[in-house]
Amino acid sequence: MKRRTQRRRTVGRPSEKPEPDGGPPSDDDRQVGAGPPRRLTSISRADWICVGVLLAVTLGVFWQGFFDRVNMIHEDAAYVFQCYYEFAADEVRAGRFPHWNPFAMCGIPYHAGLQGAVLYPLRWPLFWLSYPTGYAMSLVAHFYLTGVLLYIFLRTTLRCSPVASLIGTLSFTFGGFTLGHLSQPSRFQAYPWFVLAVMLVAQAMERRSWAWAVAAAVPVALLTLTGDGNLPLILSFGLVLWAGSELIVRLVHWTRGSGISPGAVAWPGIVIVVALGLGAAIAAAQIIPAMALTRLSTRADAGWEFITAGSIQPWRIFVQLIAPFYWGNYRLGYWGQNFFHDPCFYGGIIPLILAVVAVATAPRDRWVLRLVGLCVITALIGAGKYLPFYGLLYDLVPMFDKLRGPNRLLVWFQLGLACLAALGAQRALAQDISAYRSRLMRGVAAVGFTVFAVTVGALFRLDSLAVNPATAVKDIEQLKDLRTWEREDRISAVKSMPRKVMWDHDWVTWAGIAAGLGSCVACSLLLGRRSKRPSFVGGTLAGLLIVDLGAFSAGMINYSDVYAAVVDVPPHVKYLQENLGTQRYLCFSGPSSPTAMHRGMQFRIRHAIAGGVGIYHTPRQEKMIGQILSHRRLWDLVGIRYVVADRVASERLHPAFRDGQYAILENKGAFPRAFLVSRVQTMENPDDVLQEIRAGEMDLSKIALLEQAAPPLPVEATRPSEPDHVEILRSEPGRYWMRTRASGGRRLVLTESYHPQWRCTVNGEPARILLTDYMFMSVPIPPGQCEIAWWYDPVYFRWGTAVTLAATGLVIAVLIGAWIQWRRLRALTNPGAPRNIRPREAGGPRGS
Repeated sequence: MKRRTQRRRTVGRPSEKPEPDGGPPSDDDRQVGAGPPRRLTSISRADWICVGVLLAVTLGVFWQGFFDRVNMIHEDAAYVFQCYYEFAADEVRAGRFPHWNPFAMCGIPYHAGLQGAVLYPLRWPLFWLSYPTGYAMSLVAHFYLTGVLLYIFLRTTLRCSPVASLIGTLSFTFGGFTLGHLSQPSRFQAYPWFVLAVMLVAQAMERRSWAWAVAAAVPVALLTLTGDGNLPLILSFGLVLWAGSELIVRLVHWTRGSGISPGAVAWPGIVIVVALGLGAAIAAAQIIPAMALTRLSTRADAGWEFITAGSIQPWRIFVQLIAPFYWGNYRLGYWGQNFFHDPCFYGGIIPLILAVVAVATAPRDRWVLRLVGLCVITALIGAGKYLPFYGLLYDLVPMFDKLRGPNRLLVWFQLGLACLAALGAQRALAQDISAYRSRLMRGVAAVGFTVFAVTVGALFRLDSLAVNPATAVKDIEQLKDLRTWEREDRISAVKSMPRKVMWDHDWVTWAGIAAGLGSCVACSLLLGRRSKRPSFVGGTLAGLLIVDLGAFSAGMINYSDVYAAVVDVPPHVKYLQENLGTQRYLCFSGPSSPTAMHRGMQFRIRHAIAGGVGIYHTPRQEKMIGQILSHRRLWDLVGIRYVVADRVASERLHPAFRDGQYAILENKGAFPRAFLVSRVQTMENPDDVLQEIRAGEMDLSKIALLEQAAPPLPVEATRPSEPDHVEILRSEPGRYWMRTRASGGRRLVLTESYHPQWRCTVNGEPARILLTDYMFMSVPIPPGQCEIAWWYDPVYFRWGTAVTLAATGLVIAVLIGAWIQWRRLRALTNPGAPRNIRPREAGGPRGS
């Protein structure tokens, strides 16, 4: 009894009057069925200061993105998303919905491909801005929104003080996992809604409110609409783990007779089902077309190696927590596993120490146990194929085999670590932790020694690899997850490293090392005793964390070469824009790094992607277009009219334009987008069709290769003296209007990628579309003059839109009803309220 009383005094028992800093309740008060989280009925000056600090840090990290001649476009943001966004912006400004993108892979569904994210509401204002400006504004807005929402979550749900909430917010918002994906808008646009979904689910579980559970479906839907297909699965997996643990705890209390009703036991599962189910229904206009497209794409048969490509060895996760640049960087050479940004989970040294404080001072706290379990489980699963039980999850858990990159589950790890840091800061600043002083000092000393040893060891390892690069080359060659061009780039970077890397590091690296070690020393001085000015101690810790994360973010941005100069459209691109029409072009930037461009937009093509970037392309597109570079006979069929290269020797190419180092060569034998053929040949095996096309023995301008039997063409001739003719009257993405004139029965071939949802009419009558020349389309044409219309008919989008409208109406009705009920209950506090209004009886989930 004496020990229990002493422990209560040490941890701090909440008094009848709440503390002004909103400290967390003691362990004994955090029981199942405890009162709901507090509401921020008023915002204090400290809250405004913390929100302002978040804004200042956000602008400080991304300030260069607002200069006229500098943008933050790099890697995927330039090679993939710029093309997606500019195409969508052109279509929206023209008053059309971008269902079909004809500029990638000879035509792919745009909206159904997820990463287009055309239904994401916060993207709509950016359609009227230039891409660099809109990208910078979106980056700042989403990072700041992530910080604000996480701050509110820590203040309301975890009941942390403003300074403690600021520390946890900074650790997650500007940590390695978030900053490492600056080149992927679909990723950083999703983080605010990820945090908001977690917050609303927590509120719904604590308050047992249907309204909060329904409201949680809104961020789940927004998370899906941002364009990242993995994060909704990652969110669902983490929430299911959370609900499962809550259900087990409540079930144990119910069996012990703790007074918990069966409804309260099942409530966590109900919340997850409502939030995820309604969220998926609201986003059905995006989900249903994406699922239909996935079944036709190469992602449908993604195997074990593809799904587990992002696996990380557990010890690498530990190293990245304290030394994010241990395996080098892009500028000095990177030889670690995966990409530079994928395995980085650094969140600052101070949050690590404060997380240890939370575990040491409140090991039985319900939130601490929940967060520690979440961190441990996601860290283990993030190891992927390096742990044996991952195969069981892959085989048994539904949709787990669609989760590409196990390392992405570590977003839960970084979020849990940030929340633990906030709880540790709250305990350290609001309570007397002198009883834990010796234990904390040993923990801080261990962390400091580890940080020092790992960072110094990393620098000396860089020196040894610079002196003997053969060791690094051997390590790189043994990595199985790297593609050929990635392995070549890393080997080249390592071989070109300076001889003395340790002292060649710039100020960013040394500032990061100094900030990390200084954080350990500062924590040793500040956390050992209760301070009379906790706000000063908390502000000092927050300032040190800002310096630490500032140096880290500068290193991430500089090492990744995020900032690039804005360049004007070169003359050779203008020439292509003016002369290309409906045909295509191909660009070579070198023999080992070909690049495909179309419509003035440049795309990197690595591994079977040409004529654009298609994430959800079909196996036929992958096979055929992937061979364009090695089989020039395909250029004519695909319709490649121009080739941009420094030098390409070919008798079939003729100089058309010269712009400095770029030469535009014309392929006059390129087929038009649509043409007529007089003969057909049926070949049942698709591989035989592709082999025949590559052989080049058939004149594909006169004969069409079909894989299904077709009715014979009419042989009646009208005017044999007049040649066959095809005129494209008008074309839009996903639509063509044509006029043909034929002297006999013909087939009209359209070199647009075949898709089951394409429709065609000939003289107003529906025509049957057949797969032609391995991946294109054709319809029969009668003799004489005909009017033909082609259009992409996204039937799955209409079905999804109907579900979205119904689910959105249901959510709005529930939230309006909850608001009306809340107004009625609030009226009871008014002495002049009508007496016939009675509150809802207790028991079961509440409406608000």
